[in-house]
Amino acid sequence: MSNIIPDRLSANKISLDKLTIFSINELIKRGERAKYENITKEAFNLFPERFCMETNKDWPDGHKIALSIQRCRDRGWITGSFSEGFSITPLGEKTADEIKSLLKGGEIERKSDVKKENVKTNKDEESLLNYIKNSQLFQKMSKHPEEGISEDEFRSFLQVSYEAKPSVCKSRFERLKSAAEYFEDKEAITFLNKLKKLFNRLMKTGWEDGKNRKY
Repeated sequence: MSNIIPDRLSANKISLDKLTIFSINELIKRGERAKYENITKEAFNLFPERFCMETNKDWPDGHKIALSIQRCRDRGWITGSFSEGFSITPLGEKTADEIKSLLKGGEIERKSDVKKENVKTNKDEESLLNYIKNSQLFQKMSKHPEEGISEDEFRSFLQVSYEAKPSVCKSRFERLKSAAEYFEDKEAITFLNKLKKLFNRLMKTGWEDGKNRKY
């Protein structure tokens, strides 16, 4: 269990998803696997009032926690699965650190108050953001937004083959989205949101349409 004793009043003002990512981060920092069972135990131990069952305050609400884990994954804070366990992304770590500050009664330092030379950037995230903005697909959508996008172009952007499972496509996409959100790059985020709207089905179930079909 975490050594942190969170302020209960502060915790009541924070969303369940942010408390969940904080709990996951605490697990991983201790070297424990972020499996569903461990996350459930950690979240309930840290925030019993928020994660207990309505009918029995002494037990965690596993369904509530499972839904929150799914939303954390959708936000790009974690990657993985319920069967294999989860890993936290740099964006997830950043969010967890902000929550830690709130739980201690501190204030989150605004980016506008921090000098650029003192900001520590994550090199991996910076590399991914550069990949997004230098990609042929980003350049195409920026210069010719009216043109359609083929599945072949989308898979090429993700660097996945036609044999890749939908879960692989989604994982690659969420990794790129995490980098864009880490730097709060509006152009990259808008670009990725458009792609998600067009190819959300592919990342959920896959399809066998012709690779040159435009969307």
